[in-house]
Amino acid sequence: MKPLDRRVVLGGLAVGWLTSGSGYWEEASKRPVPIGQLRNERIPSSVTRIECLGDGPDPVNLIFESDASVDSTFLAEYPSAAFAASDGRNFRLSADTVFVEAFGAIGDGLANDQPAIQQAIRYAETFGAGTVRFRRHAYAVWCPKRTSDPRQNNAYDGHSIIIERQIALVGEKNKSRILFRNHDGGELQSNWQTVNGKVWRGPGIFLKGRPSPASDRSNLPSVTLVDIELDGGCDRTNTYNFPADVSSGDGWDLTHKGLWAENDRATGDWTLMRSKVVRFRGEVFYQGGSHHGSFTGRDIVMGQTNADILNPCGTNLDIERGYFFDGNQGWEGWGGAHGRLKDCTFESCRRLGGLQGGRAKPSKVRGGWNEPTRFSPGEIPWVDLDIRIIDCGPVYIGSWIRGQIDMTDSFLALSTKVYPKISDVILSISARCRRKSMPCVVSITAGEGVPNLIKDIKIRVKLEQPASQFRFAQLVSQYGNLDDASNVSVKLES
Repeated sequence: MKPLDRRVVLGGLAVGWLTSGSGYWEEASKRPVPIGQLRNERIPSSVTRIECLGDGPDPVNLIFESDASVDSTFLAEYPSAAFAASDGRNFRLSADTVFVEAFGAIGDGLANDQPAIQQAIRYAETFGAGTVRFRRHAYAVWCPKRTSDPRQNNAYDGHSIIIERQIALVGEKNKSRILFRNHDGGELQSNWQTVNGKVWRGPGIFLKGRPSPASDRSNLPSVTLVDIELDGGCDRTNTYNFPADVSSGDGWDLTHKGLWAENDRATGDWTLMRSKVVRFRGEVFYQGGSHHGSFTGRDIVMGQTNADILNPCGTNLDIERGYFFDGNQGWEGWGGAHGRLKDCTFESCRRLGGLQGGRAKPSKVRGGWNEPTRFSPGEIPWVDLDIRIIDCGPVYIGSWIRGQIDMTDSFLALSTKVYPKISDVILSISARCRRKSMPCVVSITAGEGVPNLIKDIKIRVKLEQPASQFRFAQLVSQYGNLDDASNVSVKLES
């Protein structure tokens, strides 16, 4: 007698090859059978793990395992991810194969897959599965209706996708797109909800936090995206007022963020691999407080927004090979301790709004949250840069920035109007003009009356065009109070 093959058992079961009185099933088809043929069938007690086909017109291979904790309530809540055998044993979907298709997702880019995707996430969170998989290339997500006032940052209704634990969303290798729509399936650019006289489009992914910082950050809610594209459905316009205008929907829509960590709550890490987040009217990436982990990106694309592309707010940035484009501001906020942007490009932004090391913390200095704040006494929380900047106007930076910047049609700006104190900047800049006449290479606005608000600055500049072709008006534009003790040096290299 040949060894019992679990898939063979299922094939035999499906075609009725049960030998009476023999005590075992004989070999039959080696092809997994649909889950529908397993419900209420008798399965040998020795079989605890089963491979079969899921429901639907395009079924995927799934693995089910017996679980004594599965009860009738669970069977009713997850009808496509659980079934009962005739001997009373219950089987549930294994953590190895949590496909959104197993929960009813169609994946045609039109039908509303929001309930199926959210249920798959909730299932994975319940069993610590860790990974939710997408097989097809386009999923429409209709944003549920919002009833709470849009200004209530910690209300959870009206969010398209909510993640409460550590979850990875993994698409096909040539990317699975999630297309966000309004509550009745209409496109969001001209169709949105109006709640209490305010616009509500809803975020792409909302990471639900915890009320206070945890001593063990390893268990905080975290998100990983692999081969996933999030499309918010709204092109960038040249209107940057916020909140969005309720009659036109135009402007900086604070409710329409791509990746949103809950405001003033503790959350974990974001990790993006070969993924893309575009076409949101609010911040593409937003951390709403100081109790956050890290943002790691490899081979990512983010942009097309009326707001900030990156607003890390103290999150440790660790990004390699990132392309950030077509935004109001390319970045704003704090890059964390030991953050880095390597081989990254920022292009076609109105400006880069301000980046510095450290974290957000209130202060008594004018500018409030913008005062540079260390993580520990004596530490310099550097953010290391190796980036290209193309057509982004002023590039504002704050304290604790070092590295290399290659600039085209842009200029570096240190301003106490953005950060009331700026110190410890070490940069090497290559600059050129191709399409625009910029006012300078480096602009320093130090304010008046208070010395040494900008200090310990060392910038080397290399101009990559002959002076006769260079359209910068001057190397350095300086305004305000800098004295010898400021230790500010901007030098032109040959």
